[in-house]
Amino acid sequence: TLILSSTPEGLEAILDGTLLDKKTPLRMPIAPGPHTIVLRANGVDLWRQSLVAKPSTDMVYNPSMTEAKQRERARTTPRPHVEPVKPVDPIEKPAEVPPDAGVAAITPIAPVPTPVPTPVPTPVPVVPKPPPITPVPVPRPTGPVTVPPNKVTKLSGESPKLGVSRTAELPSTVSAKVCIDETGRVAKVEMLTKLERYTAADMADVIRTWRYAPYKDNGVALAACFVVAFRTK
Repeated sequence: TLILSSTPEGLEAILDGTLLDKKTPLRMPIAPGPHTIVLRANGVDLWRQSLVAKPSTDMVYNPSMTEAKQRERARTTPRPHVEPVKPVDPIEKPAEVPPDAGVAAITPIAPVPTPVPTPVPTPVPVVPKPPPITPVPVPRPTGPVTVPPNKVTKLSGESPKLGVSRTAELPSTVSAKVCIDETGRVAKVEMLTKLERYTAADMADVIRTWRYAPYKDNGVALAACFVVAFRTK
């Protein structure tokens, strides 16, 4: 058990670094073993005591904080022995070494050039060429085409001048189918009006002397057939 009082009373008590809740005087159980007690006032340590607590033993302390007791403790408290400080030998300054002594000449290392990557050409996509477009030939008719008479132009030729037939009177209007070649020349004559054989032959001979401009379809000259009609009187 720790029994602690002080003169004056009301000092803070610190046990093993822990501030106790009670101020002096105080009485409290204490565990056996070494301990340190400190009395403090206004943050200043006034008294310190180390002790070894024993079981079933009262540890009684009553320190006085008066000025006379403080001076008495100062006289009786042995001062710590202080060893005199030995003079330190001056440190010898090492001999100066010339800056070039024992230092090999350093040859600068040439910088290694950084390899420049070779640019990789971007492949150009190959677009296949479309197959050539072969124009489809326009089939030409194998024979002459039949066209209206106003689609052809007559260039020359006189109308047949026939009067009375050898055996019968001629009709006032005679029709004939005329076929021309690619150059506009009359290639064939077929009399559509029924006539005497000799009269029909004479008219056909006159019509064969006619010339026409070539008939063209999309700029291509073609053989053509058409019907012509003319008066006989």
